[in-house]
Amino acid sequence: MVDGWRPDVITVADTPTIDGLWARSAYSLEARVEDTTISGSGQSTFVTGVHRDKHGVDDNSFSGANYEEYPYWFRLLDEAAPELQTAAYHTWRPMYETALGGDDGADWVYYWDYGDDDGDARTTTQLQLDVLTQDLDAIVWMLSDLDTNGHAHGFSPAVVEYVDAMELIDDQIGLVLEALKSRPSYLEEDWMIIVSTDHAGSGRGHGDNVPEHRLVPLFIHGGDAVPGPIWPAPNTVSIVPTALAHLGVAVEADWGLDGTAVGFEPTAPPAVALERNVIVNGDAEMERGFDGFLPDAALPGWVDPGYSTATLYGSSGFPSLTDAGPDDRGNSFLCGGDASRDSSIWQDIDLADIAAAIDTGSIGYRLSGWLGGYSDQNDRARVTVDMYDLSGAVVASETLPPVTDADRDDTTGLALRTRFGMVPPFVRSVRVTVDFLHSSGGNDGYVDNLELVFTEGK
Repeated sequence: MVDGWRPDVITVADTPTIDGLWARSAYSLEARVEDTTISGSGQSTFVTGVHRDKHGVDDNSFSGANYEEYPYWFRLLDEAAPELQTAAYHTWRPMYETALGGDDGADWVYYWDYGDDDGDARTTTQLQLDVLTQDLDAIVWMLSDLDTNGHAHGFSPAVVEYVDAMELIDDQIGLVLEALKSRPSYLEEDWMIIVSTDHAGSGRGHGDNVPEHRLVPLFIHGGDAVPGPIWPAPNTVSIVPTALAHLGVAVEADWGLDGTAVGFEPTAPPAVALERNVIVNGDAEMERGFDGFLPDAALPGWVDPGYSTATLYGSSGFPSLTDAGPDDRGNSFLCGGDASRDSSIWQDIDLADIAAAIDTGSIGYRLSGWLGGYSDQNDRARVTVDMYDLSGAVVASETLPPVTDADRDDTTGLALRTRFGMVPPFVRSVRVTVDFLHSSGGNDGYVDNLELVFTEGK
């Protein structure tokens, strides 16, 4: 875990180790971390495989930590495969003491505070020695210097000190990987290397629910990982399940892990076809929903600048399973989120696969979705589809109008909106935008079961 790692620094820094891994990794440069983008919260997710509403760490005080129920993953590993040897290398005392549990948290533990001296250099040297002399099976290594330089000088690929810190960390990772490859039994072993972070940053800080702080790199190298981009962009809760899968450990349901193993199969956006919904995650079921506005869920498939979330039906003060809404509703719906302002999400859909049919002028569309809000508040949602030609010009648009408080008779719930039309010839892509329009309090605009289906005229 490279603390405070922005993905764009890789394109500027000289990082031969990361570049070498990247070419043969399942990867994402838009993996998502916790909405808090605070180290305590993000690092806890990294080592537990659950979101902050479960592990209980919202900030760096660790005051609500629930590691007893959702522990550092080594405890799960010890229960399932006690013969495996674990090792942890930390430079931040709260994680070492609180999450790991100190010296008793792994079979091999090394701690050196980054504030006392160069903690990353110390852990690098110790880890080089240990991978050569010990039979370790699962290792967690947390590096701090990139974050330290970000706070001191700025989180930016334009900041020399930040770039230099990235290059030094790349060297340190390279030293450990060279030591790993020097093991006498290395050719008979099967190592997986997972590299990611707890948050990114901007200016000299982090902690905001914005893409500059929340979107991060994730590389999965070795084992049965399939090189290429991971779609949709994964969440860091998937790191623990992925490591467990590589070690052959089946995830138990009562562990309550939020992520799933990723990187083992080639992935890509679904092919666009006629008579099929082309909107991804229009039902908010691809990420676990939360109990209310927070935590702010990542929304796979959508560009989400912040605040919009996936909320569970039945959350206090939100639509229940029996309120007006779709009969085939799932667990969650899209929600405007915890902000006294409008919010938006969108996704772009390439229509190249049905271009020939579109150019005949005989392709229609059906745009539908369940839209709503809360009680007598006029928070509401609007859905717009813009259709683009090959030059990028908008040639047609369609809108599902909001369901207002008056439309809902001042009750909580969702109502169906549907629009039909014809697709102009030479349309090559569409953008679907959901605008959650704020009136009062948090943003209670709701959307569920959103569909855009292209049909061939008879």
